[in-house]
Amino acid sequence: MGKGMRFTPYQEDPSIFRDVIETFDPSLQKWVCAEEMSELIKELSKSERNGSVITSGFIEEFIDVCICMAQMEYIIRQSIGNADVALPAMYQRKL
Repeated sequence: MGKGMRFTPYQEDPSIFRDVIETFDPSLQKWVCAEEMSELIKELSKSERNGSVITSGFIEEFIDVCICMAQMEYIIRQSIGNADVALPAMYQRKL
């Protein structure tokens, strides 16, 4: 990955995310991720109704989504052979 480029907490300790994916079905973890994103959307909506206040619930769901994104990164890295090149290139195109 490019210097200073960080997608998810995956880079901090990939073994944690590997263990989760190897213990639980990757397809199931994708749905868990979708559920966590839904919960973050719910907290975002509540936050906006309350004057854009960032609540502990919002932060907790944000962290859950970050963890799920790290799991997704692990799944993607296992699926494509050139992830160290492809992911940063895709990331740069999106910026």
